[in-house]
Order: sequence, then C-alpha cells, then structure tokens
Amino acid sequence: MKTTSIVPLWLLVAFTCIAATGCSTAPAKPKEKAKDLNLYLQADVTSLDPRVGYDRRAVQVNRELFEGLMRIDKNGKPELAVAQSVSISDDKTVYTFHLHPSKWSNGLDVTANDFEWTYKSILDHSTSTTGSFALFLIKNSKKVLLNECSIEELGVRAIDPLTLELTLEHPAPYFLEFLTLPIFAPICSAVAKENPKWSAGVYPEFVCNGPYILKDRKIKSHITIEKNPFYRDVDSPVTERIHFAIVEDPQTAYNMFEEGTLDWYGDSFGGMSQEMVYELNRKGQLIKTSSGGIHWFLCQTEVPHLRSTKIRKAIACAINRDELCDKLLQGGETPAYTMVPRSMSLLDKPSFEYNPVAARKLFEEGMSDLGYTRQTYPPIVITHFSDPTIRAIAEAEQHQLQECLGIKVELLAVDWGTWMKNWNTGNYQLLWFIWYTWYQDPSYNLEGFRYKGRGLNSTGWEHPDFIQSLDGADRSLDTTERNSYLKKAEALAMEEFPAIPVFFHTFKYIKRPGVRGEAMSGVGQLELKRIEKEE
Repeated sequence: MKTTSIVPLWLLVAFTCIAATGCSTAPAKPKEKAKDLNLYLQADVTSLDPRVGYDRRAVQVNRELFEGLMRIDKNGKPELAVAQSVSISDDKTVYTFHLHPSKWSNGLDVTANDFEWTYKSILDHSTSTTGSFALFLIKNSKKVLLNECSIEELGVRAIDPLTLELTLEHPAPYFLEFLTLPIFAPICSAVAKENPKWSAGVYPEFVCNGPYILKDRKIKSHITIEKNPFYRDVDSPVTERIHFAIVEDPQTAYNMFEEGTLDWYGDSFGGMSQEMVYELNRKGQLIKTSSGGIHWFLCQTEVPHLRSTKIRKAIACAINRDELCDKLLQGGETPAYTMVPRSMSLLDKPSFEYNPVAARKLFEEGMSDLGYTRQTYPPIVITHFSDPTIRAIAEAEQHQLQECLGIKVELLAVDWGTWMKNWNTGNYQLLWFIWYTWYQDPSYNLEGFRYKGRGLNSTGWEHPDFIQSLDGADRSLDTTERNSYLKKAEALAMEEFPAIPVFFHTFKYIKRPGVRGEAMSGVGQLELKRIEKEE
C-alpha cells in the first residue's frame, strides 16, 4: 500500500459574520503521527536472542526488543536505562548499578539476578558464541571460557534484586558506552531455564524488556515489533509498530521505497547499489554519516601462501584506495591505513602506502621466503558476501591485485550464513569484511586480535608483544600511559597484517521527510525508539 504525506489543500472554515470583527479562520489541523514505521533488513537476523545475535542486523532489532543497563540517548551518547544510578570504585574496576523497578513483557520483575544469569550463560560452553569475547572485560571471563576457574568466580554479582555489581579485569574508560550493546541486556532467566528455545517464538512466548515486543516473525520474510505495554517508559516508543521486511535485493528495496512501502532505504538496514549511490548523490538526496566501520580483508595467516608478513604487506601496498573511494564508491568513504577508525588512531603516520613498486618487491621476497615461484604460487581467494555492491568492490580489488602483483585472484561469493560460518571457523584465505567498532576507543578493534581462535580473531595470528602492549594498556589508569601502549599495539598490527584495512565505511541512506527522531552514536549505533513519522 502506497503511503504519502497528507498536505491539506483547503481547510474547512467556520464563518461567523460579525459586523465589528469580520470573519475568523480556524487554525490548520496538525499532521498526525503514523502508528507504523516500515523498514527492512537485507538479510534475516542470525538470532533474536541478544546473547547470540551479535551481527549488526540482529543488534539493530534486538536493541528495540531488549534493554540493558545503558542505552543510546537522543544525542547518540550513552545514558542510564534499566540502571537508575551507578557508582564506580576508586580503582575504576568495580561498577555498582542500582536498577529501576521494571517488568518483563510477561509481567515478571526484571532483577539483577536476570543479569547475572544471562552473563554467566553467555560464557557457558553450550551457548557461547562469537559475541562471548564482548564479556572478556568482566573479571575471570576468559578463565571461565577456558575452564580455568568456576563460573561462580565471574565478576558478576546480584547483591539484591535491584543491585548489580560488575567487577572488571582492568579499568575501561569506555565501559558504560560498551554496555549499550544488546549482548549486555538481560534475558528472562525464568523463561529461558524452562524453555531454551524461547527466542524461536513470538509474543507472549518471546519474552523481552525493551521498548517493543516481538509480535510477528516469518523467517526470511518479515519481523514485526510492537509497543511493549510493560516497558518502564511506556510513552518512550513514539511509533506503535515497526515492520522489518526481509529484502535481499537492494534494487527491490529501493523500488519499495519509491512506491511508499518503505520509509527508509540504505544503512543501517541494507546496502545500496553503486548506481543508486551515484544517482542519489547527483540529486543531492543522499545522507552520508560516519559509521565507525572499516572495510578490511581478514588474512588467514595459517594458509601456507599467506604466512609471510611480506606477502600480506604486499597485498596492502598493491591496493589503490584513492581510486576505490573517489572513482568507484563516491559515498564519502576514505582510505584506511590502520585497523582503527581514523578519529581514534594513535599512529603518527601510516606504516604503509599504495606503492606498486614496493608491493612487487615485497611479494617477490615473500614468495622466496616461503619457497614459491611465480609458477608455483597458488591463486589467492577472496571470499565475500553475495551482494552486488560488495561484488563490484571485490572485483575492483581483484583487478588491482592481479595487475600489480601479477598473480591470479579468485572471488568466492557466499550467502550470509555461509559467510558467518567461514568467519567463525577461519575457512578462508582473504575474507571481505566490514567491521564496526561498538565504542569510541581504539581498544575494541585491537582487542579482537589479542588471542587467536577467540572472538573476531579467526586469522590464526597471535603475537606476544601485541598481547603485552594490550595488557599494559589494561593496567593503566593514566591516559597518556594507556595511549602509549595502545599505540605500540596498533603499530605492530600494522606491521604484521592479520587484517588489511582498505577504506573507512560510511552510512548512506535516504528517508522520508516526515521520518525524524532517530539517534545515531558516533560509531553508527542507530536508536529507533524515538522515531516518529507524520502521516
């Protein structure tokens, strides 16, 4: 059904003719707020259990279904949510949260015990996921995951039903911002214990505590969420319902936007074809904003022909980032020469640059070190998510690498589920990847590579000096000292290349003029509960 803004042409006017005053005109009736907001997702979510659904699309939906201690405010900054206050110890490692009285969507009380049970379940070996590394900041979490200590020693304690104590491994100035992620939200422990498959259902079986409840869901078709009558701030969700259509093809999504069946097109719900970026740019309609995202290649360093640091650096030096950003992308993207967002990088200058001559020299040296010749060096395979825009970028990178290094580069397009599996298992050579930081501190992107085989780091790379630098940053209460350690870690990563940065991603989208109130953090976290839409 096509939806348009109602623009009154003529208003009914009540006339009362009075000789002394003439005629009076009634004021224009204000536009009404729409009850439904129509959005989409380019692929279905991995899970609506916030402990499991850690990809960006799942986070987008789970943010509206669940609420943790902190949330994103209208200015994109962290604010208290289920927590009504927090006190922090002098050594910055113990956070004591006092909770608002609030309810689950089934009417049960949300308690500190729910938080404790949820965090412990994330580290349970039967439910642990890629997102479990997010909890590594909590004391003893890694030891629990490695069976080196009891789950009871985890730094999470419900002091009473409305008081939660979290003890950290080390000071973390970004911790409150980190807590805005849905993985730190609680789930209803009473329901999850009785029915481990609770998240496969819809309301009332699906129990949550966020602004919305899960009203309807059909896999690979749609997700509908509706105002939660038990939400602690029931007036806060402005829109009654939000519909997410699952639309894999960007052109189809754009057609739906043009027809009026979608209110938003583009990030952070789906990609945008390059043709559409060009066209909307030409029309001056494209909205572009920083996302905190970096496009990089994860390098499987245990693959025999990628083991050499020289080979990986040669690949980095062979990519012409300016050409990709200015000629192909044209969406506000900028070249990336480090593994953390530009605004957070501590390096004085890049450790590499686009240099075809240096790239070829490094590649020859790397082949020799590994015992390969031009004739015996295998093709390099780039695995990427099957999407027209991503395909176009991968093809451009394929051409640049082949042209510069004189090697064969193959592209392997896979669906979202296969891509996620390959990432988790390390089944790739170069993996096309857009990684988003979740808080404004360089440690997040670096932390993911601290230990191989855990969390983000399926690359097989691990370095003792890198670990030591991050450990030093963890212990530091002094900002200058902490930054010095982080700088050393960043510099080392940019010499070893477990990941090759290519460009900084931007969010690109268009929306209906009557859609307003969304809040986006400095790293692209989008809050929907305050969105309103005029009819």
